Amino acid sequence: MAVSLPPPVQAALDELLGALKGVFADDLASVMLHGSAARGDYQEGESDVDLIIVLRDDNPEKLEAIGGPLQLARFSARIEGILLLSSEIEGASDVFPLMYRDVADEGVALVGENPFK
Repeated sequence: MAVSLPPPVQAALDELLGALKGVFADDLASVMLHGSAARGDYQEGESDVDLIIVLRDDNPEKLEAIGGPLQLARFSARIEGILLLSSEIEGASDVFPLMYRDVADEGVALVGENPFK
């Protein structure tokens, strides 16, 4: 599914994805877009862009390094990210089954593959 976002939001998303790849490199398992943007219901000025960032390792220095880019994306383009370790997916899916079922069914993998399928 092609995701259509306004150019400034897409630019902020691309910048965040570049920062995530640069900081986490091989520890970045996937970045999943979900919610209204993934369904094609994004409304400029009303919707946010929901991401689940799946990591293989949660190195504290890397987490600290990505804080600024995450904050910039949040405040400049309403991009909201949840950080999750690959090893936490099964447990998180048990706690929030409806949300993660929606991510499995409708989510768009921006990096890697959909680990919720």
